[in-house]
Parts: sequence; structure tokens; C-alpha cells
Amino acid sequence: LLAKWCPTSERSKLVSFVYSGGCVGIALSLPLSSILCRYGFSGGWPSVFYVFGGISSLFCVLWYFLIFDTPSLHPRISQSEKFFINNSTMMETNGELNDKQMIPWKRILTSLPFWALLTVHTTFNYGYFALLTQLPSYINEVLHFKIEENGIYSALPYIGFVFATIIGGMLVNKLILKKLLTTGQARKAMVLIGGVVPSALLIAMGYLTCHQHVEAVILIIIAVTFLGFNLGGGIIAPYVTSVITPDKTVAQWRTVFYTLGGILTAGAIVFTMFGSGETQPWARNVEKHDDIKPDDETVII
Repeated sequence: LLAKWCPTSERSKLVSFVYSGGCVGIALSLPLSSILCRYGFSGGWPSVFYVFGGISSLFCVLWYFLIFDTPSLHPRISQSEKFFINNSTMMETNGELNDKQMIPWKRILTSLPFWALLTVHTTFNYGYFALLTQLPSYINEVLHFKIEENGIYSALPYIGFVFATIIGGMLVNKLILKKLLTTGQARKAMVLIGGVVPSALLIAMGYLTCHQHVEAVILIIIAVTFLGFNLGGGIIAPYVTSVITPDKTVAQWRTVFYTLGGILTAGAIVFTMFGSGETQPWARNVEKHDDIKPDDETVII
């Protein structure tokens, strides 16, 4: 959907902005959930599911009526805007795959940049979901915060994540437009920063005790913030963490953070060495947008 709607020159910025919305939701939902657990209706914790289930249902209705697959299908934007977006995306993809064309699976599966991207995407999601699902447990079991404090402190890192994601996207966009770095170099730099820096901070966090609340919270916030630069395995992360921490000790959590750091660093290194920021030859196809013509308001810059 983003590939069809984001002009090439603005893609990094817009993609970062869109994906940061998930972290805005996390930053809002964690403290709200802790409040609902304590003071909510239907016994407290059931109200969390009712409230967020209702919000999600409303969002689905809005999505159905307001979102369209392509600019060409949208009934409320101007012809000039359709022309600009379609031609901008066409310049990079040279069209879209039609029903008569075969997906080049062999070329995809033998593409080194594809596997590099898949690797860093997997390692990033492992770290992201490990922190998302297990951070409240760490704050409770090691730092011994109360439930209301837990929700607030669990949310703070994701506020930083939002800002890092947006700033990282804008920075990449500017570096590419000013031709200071190629697309591949800029994205590799962000992935490297978003993988190595959080890894070092998470490992350092493993050596803190329950008496070092302030230091632990600061390291968590900075680590998750820098992870936002990486926004570019989730379901297995909570299980692995639970296996490593049967007794909930500081030493076991240290092992969790070493594991997270190693996985994030490995993914960043693989993408830096073998990844690419350019459209691969097997992804190119020719199909012109002949159905959209510029109207009188079209401005060519």
C-alpha cells in the first residue's frame, strides 16, 4: 500500500511516520492499561480488552471507508495529485505485476539483498517484540515497580522510539535528496545505528540491580529510542525469554539482554554487508499509467 502511495523522494519519511503510529499506540495503551487494571469496570483487567477491542473495531470501520488501494481508485483527490503519485512510483517500480506475469521466485530466493533484508527484519522484530512483551515483566520482577508505575515506565521508551523513527526517516530522506549518501548507504547507516547502539545498552542494563531504578529506566529509554532508527521472529521472543528466566533473577535477565544484543547486532551486520537500497532487477516491470492525465492544475517541478 505504501509503495503505491508514497512518492519515491518522500518514501523514507512517510514510511517512518506511518510505522511510528504503532509505537504511539503502545505509549498510550501501556499506562492506560495499568489504570484500567486498577480502576476499570468489569473487575479491572477485563475492561482493557473491552476498551481496546472497541477502539480497534472503530478503526476497522474507518479504514474500510477511507482507505483505497491506489491513488487511481481514490474518489476525493485531484487528478494532478493522482498523476504526481502514480508517475513518481512508476519511476522506481516501472509498473506493477499483472495477472499474466509470473512471480520470479527463483530470482527472489537466490537474491542476496533479499535474504539480508529478511534477516534484519527478523532480528529487528525479535528485539522489538521481546522488549514489547517482556519489558513490563523486567520492570516488575527486577525493578519491583507497582502496576501503575510499570505502565508509565514501560511506555516512556516508546515515546523515544516514535521520535527516533520520524527523525531517522527525515534524516535518511535529506541525506538521499542532497546526494550525501546513496539510498543503500543511508539505510545501512540507520540499521547499523539501530542495531549496535541498543545492543550495547541492553547488555549494560543486564548488570543493573533493583536498587538502580533511575539508571535502568534511562538505559531502557535510550536503547528502545535507538531501536527506532532500525525501523526499516516476533512470536518466538516471549517464549525464549520465559525459558531463559524461570527464576526471574537478575543473572537470567542478563542472559536475555545478551541474547537480544547479539541478535540485533548480527542482523545489522548482515544487512550492512549484503543489503541494498536499490530496486532489484527481478522487481522491475513495465506498465504505464495511461489512465491518469495531468489536469490544468498540474505543476511540473
